[in-house]
Amino acid sequence: MTTGTLTRLRWGTRSAVGAQPRLALVAAAIGVVALGFRLAHYFGNASLRLDESRLALNVAIRSWAGLLQPLDYDQTAPPVFLWLQKAAILAGGVNEFALRLPALLPGVLCVLLIYIVARRIAGNMAAVLAAGVAALSPLLIQYSTEVKPYSLDMVVTLGLVYLGLDWSDAPASPRAAARIALAGAVAVWASTPAIFVLAGISTVLCFAPAGARPPPARLAAVGCAWAASFAVVYVLVYRPAAASPYMQSYWADSLLTLWHPHLLARAWQGIRDLVWQLFFGGTTEPPVSTDESLMISAGSAAMLVLGAVGLRYLAQSRRQAMLLLVSPMAVALCASMLGLYPVAARVMLFTAPSLIVPVAVAASRLAWAPSASKALRSATRFAGLVLLLPPLKRDLLLAGHPIAFEHVRPAVAEFRRRALPGEPIYVFTGSLPAWTFYTTDWRAPDLNRLARAARLGGSGGAAFENIPPRGRAVGTENDGLVFPLGATREILGAGHGAWWRSASGLLQDHPDPGWAAAEARRIRAAANPSVWLLVSHSYRLELFIYPELERLGGRLELAYGADGVVLRRYRFP
Repeated sequence: MTTGTLTRLRWGTRSAVGAQPRLALVAAAIGVVALGFRLAHYFGNASLRLDESRLALNVAIRSWAGLLQPLDYDQTAPPVFLWLQKAAILAGGVNEFALRLPALLPGVLCVLLIYIVARRIAGNMAAVLAAGVAALSPLLIQYSTEVKPYSLDMVVTLGLVYLGLDWSDAPASPRAAARIALAGAVAVWASTPAIFVLAGISTVLCFAPAGARPPPARLAAVGCAWAASFAVVYVLVYRPAAASPYMQSYWADSLLTLWHPHLLARAWQGIRDLVWQLFFGGTTEPPVSTDESLMISAGSAAMLVLGAVGLRYLAQSRRQAMLLLVSPMAVALCASMLGLYPVAARVMLFTAPSLIVPVAVAASRLAWAPSASKALRSATRFAGLVLLLPPLKRDLLLAGHPIAFEHVRPAVAEFRRRALPGEPIYVFTGSLPAWTFYTTDWRAPDLNRLARAARLGGSGGAAFENIPPRGRAVGTENDGLVFPLGATREILGAGHGAWWRSASGLLQDHPDPGWAAAEARRIRAAANPSVWLLVSHSYRLELFIYPELERLGGRLELAYGADGVVLRRYRFP
């Protein structure tokens, strides 16, 4: 490596010796911040949300081998992540802390790994900035403390890219080839999108300059090892989810399928969803106001431009490393163009390094480059500070109140404390998985009840929360969704038909005709003479039921509403 290249990699340092202690202190502070935000969420112990509950119910009742079978509630996750969760609950019990631990540890580790990878590619200053962005990223913080595998996806990506850099630097090394061959074969069992990362690495190395290209026979052997391992896990685990009609329809508008209309609109929606949530936080899916949409688009475009500038700088000094870094994103987008993988924030989280590191490179070059004018450096640093304020504000708010969304557990406790003998409870469809989790005695679980909830609460089930519009009025077909629960009964809510789809939001902002009247009639029939209603993840569609209950003579007696959950008791004549 030339002296000029080394100089370019130390952007922002007047001297390597003088800058190192300060950068080390900043990096350590970033690590503390990253750990602090994640632990605040973890020990805040929020209730399991809808998808978390669905995955947790699978892990809690299935055997190690059973986790290789298609999961209930339309869930899918890599086997290694599920086995880590299984081990955690066997050691710590079926609770939120154990279930979230396999996401927390990689969520913390990814900040360190992005620092290591960015430092290797772009130098110290860019590495510190990249770690800072990762530490504050609302999307990374969120999935560090949810019962989902997305933080592990990012750790696997960073690990594979690092090993890819090793192999690129020593293409003739059998040890480097063996390391990445073994890591890749395991990675596809630990991360669903790991195959995209491996495909990107192999493509970059295959077309690398002669001095950075591994021997073709060895590259082919490594690729065959990856493909064989992926073929096994795909047949066992991933294929059922990929072939699911429900999942295909749910993700349809997040696919960049070339032969479908509105490609540019779908591409922009998916890319800005990832960029906005990664750097700023908050959803981009409808409904958002025109002003909010403009702000989201402007902020996302600014980060993409900054990332493009960073890629240009990297292409001048570390072209091979830059290609390895962005290859996971490129392969994922190509897969989406073939209709094979959606572009949405959480499932694209593994590509976060492809965005964060170039942005950090551009920011460090513009803000600290000696050749830049003083005005440009000052303006860039001010702009960077302004860009950090929105995610920091959101991070602080949620760290102080991590239970803000779907905090069902205290509502269940409130029902148990206040319910009179024989009083039934109506469970809204979006509440069913969490309600089932928090009302199960995990020392002696009722397996029949759990199987029934999974059957009715999955796609195709009458109590599924996201069924498509029926195209007809709702009648008496759901009258049988009432089941004994100890000394009382649980009335399972029927699907409303509003249908949420990724990137599009609700297909209709109202339930199917007759749904509210039918639900109110079922609730009235089960009342004894009072009845409870538990509502969460509802899109406010429960508001259609309340007038129908009042029309049937229901009188509201008690109401609990906090943190995305509503609990009500109605008494009838």
